[in-house]
Amino acid sequence: ALARAAEQRAAEARAAAEREALARAAAVQEAAAREAAEVAARAAGAPETLVLSAADAATNPLCQQLEAFGFRVRVLHEPPQLPAPWPFVAVFVDRALGMPGGGDAIDLCNHVRESSRLPGERKPVLMLVAEQLSSTDRVRAGLAGCNELIVGEITRGAVAGALDRRGIVLPSDARRV
Repeated sequence: ALARAAEQRAAEARAAAEREALARAAAVQEAAAREAAEVAARAAGAPETLVLSAADAATNPLCQQLEAFGFRVRVLHEPPQLPAPWPFVAVFVDRALGMPGGGDAIDLCNHVRESSRLPGERKPVLMLVAEQLSSTDRVRAGLAGCNELIVGEITRGAVAGALDRRGIVLPSDARRV
């Protein structure tokens, strides 16, 4: 009788452990599904940025930073022919890129500023990205409508700071978690 009682208790313990394991697995699956749904929702509503650069997105540190912040990033090698207003919250122009048919990146900034909006419409923030920039080119960039200059190494802080100064909230910011 004692052996049968011990066997029954062991069977009950195994059944309880199985129920607990199944409950844990279900909770893990539920949490993973919730997280996947949140990621998809953030991606669907994530603000879009445009990067005009000769470099591809995979090798461009600016694109990597923007994606890490939760932005959708579109990389083009020349300005898009989109009707205004553009859907982008920010447009980044790489100093190394020139305009098709001549002109430099600062001329391209002027072109982007003029073609990115209709009169009275909100225009995207325009940022020039350069490894180095002379004082003359800084003035030209300002006259061409650049709202921000990111000069030097592309770091998380440089990109986040430029966006923050223009009131653009990072879609996913590890500092706010």
